[in-house]
Amino acid sequence: MAVAIQHVERWQLPEVGVAGGGTAVLGAAWVLPQLWARGINPVPTCLFHQVTGLPCPFCGGTRSFVAMAHGNVAAAAHVYPLGPLLFLLMLGAIGVAAYTLITGRRVRVDLDQVTRNRLIAGALVLLALNWAAKLFILGY
Repeated sequence: MAVAIQHVERWQLPEVGVAGGGTAVLGAAWVLPQLWARGINPVPTCLFHQVTGLPCPFCGGTRSFVAMAHGNVAAAAHVYPLGPLLFLLMLGAIGVAAYTLITGRRVRVDLDQVTRNRLIAGALVLLALNWAAKLFILGY
């Protein structure tokens, strides 16, 4: 694994999307409770849940991010156990993207194929464990 700093042209980067998209997600997570209180739900219902009656591997992610945006870590973990970790990763990604946009220097982490495969496999295992917890422990 190698970490390097690259000089890049600002505002022509994927970091614009990460910073903008992440900030939009934060804004939505902050505003959604006000919409829900008025009976407005702009988030579509999960098709998997409608068809099977069971939560999909991602059901609860929106509610988890809303809870995290409002500082309620326990509620976030209860509706989607991976939610707090994913929320923190998103905040980190926004920070790194903002750093690149401000300085014009990109932090790049180069992983060898074995490490990359292990990270992907680990993420899939975490997702499966998260889904199992929702199905069998949390009772969704």
